[in-house]
Amino acid sequence: MEHSQDLLCIHDLAGRLLSFNPAPARTLGYSVKELLQIPMREVVAPEFRPQFDSYLIEIERSGEARGFLALMTRCGERRIWQISQHTEA
Repeated sequence: MEHSQDLLCIHDLAGRLLSFNPAPARTLGYSVKELLQIPMREVVAPEFRPQFDSYLIEIERSGEARGFLALMTRCGERRIWQISQHTEA
């Protein structure tokens, strides 16, 4: 996880980031420490924030979610990652 260029993060069902790997954090213009202090919803592109609750509900309901995640960089650019999210059993 430490050296992967893929976005690998762990968040709880309230959307609080618990871990985030360094390379994508740098791509977004943040340190890992900074990102862990920001609610995940606030990093999601504004037009997709209303759908964030549905994303969390889907993970809670089925244990997984797939699709694309548009995140905002510190300077306001969008970065889109394909996601495959699942809960640990």
